[in-house]
Amino acid sequence: MKDTDKSKDQLIYELTDLRQRLVNSEKQNEQSEGELQIILEHYDYVRTAIQSSFIGVGSATVSGKIIYANDTALRISGYESLQSLQENNALTLCRKTVDRVRLCKTLQESGTVDNLALDIVTESGEIRSIVLSGFLIKDVFTATLVDVTKLKQAELVLRTNEEHYRKVLSAVSDYAYSMKVEPDKSVSLEWLTGNPEKIIGYTEEDFRSGSIMKFALDVTRPEHRQLLKESYEALMKNERTSTEVLCRRKDGQDVWLRIYRQPIWDDNEQRIVRYYGAVSDITKEKEIEETYREQELLGIELAKEKELHVLRNRYLSTIAHDFRSPLAAIRIASDILNNHISDYTETKRKIYFDRINDGVAYLDNLLQELGLLARAERGHLSFVPELLSPHKVCAEIINDFISINDDNHEIIYNCSTMVEKCYLDENLLRHILTNLLSNAVKYSPKQSRITFDVSDQDKNLIFKVSDEGIGIPDENKPRLFDPFYRADNVGSIKGSGVGLSIVKQMVSIHGGQVDFETRVNIGTTFTVTIPIKHGDSEIS
Repeated sequence: MKDTDKSKDQLIYELTDLRQRLVNSEKQNEQSEGELQIILEHYDYVRTAIQSSFIGVGSATVSGKIIYANDTALRISGYESLQSLQENNALTLCRKTVDRVRLCKTLQESGTVDNLALDIVTESGEIRSIVLSGFLIKDVFTATLVDVTKLKQAELVLRTNEEHYRKVLSAVSDYAYSMKVEPDKSVSLEWLTGNPEKIIGYTEEDFRSGSIMKFALDVTRPEHRQLLKESYEALMKNERTSTEVLCRRKDGQDVWLRIYRQPIWDDNEQRIVRYYGAVSDITKEKEIEETYREQELLGIELAKEKELHVLRNRYLSTIAHDFRSPLAAIRIASDILNNHISDYTETKRKIYFDRINDGVAYLDNLLQELGLLARAERGHLSFVPELLSPHKVCAEIINDFISINDDNHEIIYNCSTMVEKCYLDENLLRHILTNLLSNAVKYSPKQSRITFDVSDQDKNLIFKVSDEGIGIPDENKPRLFDPFYRADNVGSIKGSGVGLSIVKQMVSIHGGQVDFETRVNIGTTFTVTIPIKHGDSEIS
């Protein structure tokens, strides 16, 4: 083979040199006629050498039209003459479409092919393996062909024998076996190695007598029986399989096994003719895995406890802050009125009374939210659905909201739903939508637009509240519905962080879901989707 490679390299070198000299000859018309004659004589010499070479040489256009093939190339391709070979397209000689595609792609990308292995079909239909090398010049591909069919067959036999033992030996753990598969898919033991009796309690005689089949079916868990079934089906499709199952030994004890199986495919018969198996006892591994799993669960519980501790601290901090501010405002206003009420006009006194009322209202609202959150987390929220008109309820909510909105936001209400009535809890729905609208106003600049859309799709009511506010940073999105959690960009804007948590609970009670889309400094859209229910039977 080394001599063949050397001769092939020499021919390629000669052809490459000739090509370069011809190209240079075309570019340099000043060359002497004598030098051109030498080049032509050298070309004749090379052509004669190629024609009689024991290495196949041929050329064809990129479209596959065959131009030339020497005697060896004709012999390799199985054709008696160049004329009969030229009746074919060079690309169709390739046995596999993938080889044709690979050849064309390589030529297109680099213009050269180096030791490309592929199979061709001869005139008689015989399949031969060749190694192809060559280059592209002005849409003509010139290549050398080396017939490696016999070499490949010898390598296949050697590799098959080698892999036969290597696969078994490398797969062996506690015991291994080989099963012969008949055309009717019945199996019989060919050989067995290792100590299966120690692992599963069955002897080699049990394997040969068929008692092992009972063990194969004696799997303690139904899902493992299904795994074994799927594994065997994959094996019969020439797929390597590895399965972990809990089985029962001959003495009744449970044992975890890892079963690895390697199929052997016969190209002539087009089926699995045998398969090798290797079985390992992984009971101790599974016990260790279970210990790790328990430790992991304990770690998760500890992490949850730690998070709960952090949540409690945040809760106390939030409550202390949210109560301190309005209480301080109330106290200051009260002290001023107690000490100077006679000094102030009615208008001035009203300002301080309003501050006290605002503080009391804020505290009352905060206490209501905390009460709702507590009931929601205990699952004690009252759910009393009634047959309502979605449009009527939403119109009332938006009218009430507009009447108390003193920030001069542009609030737009659109209702396109065709649902006249369905079952909803009016109190919960009002709280859900009022909270979303309040947040839209709270976190948006004055004079900006707030849009409230009501529609229906796929048997669901859809409520959307959109704003042009500060948006929500990406890092805050995953925990936005956690109690007392607020985004990092809220600044000094007041809030307890419990509103959205309550909204999510109330939407869930309706069997719906709440989602949001947001971009920082662009705005946010909250979407509430609630299933449309028309009858009592639909309400859980």
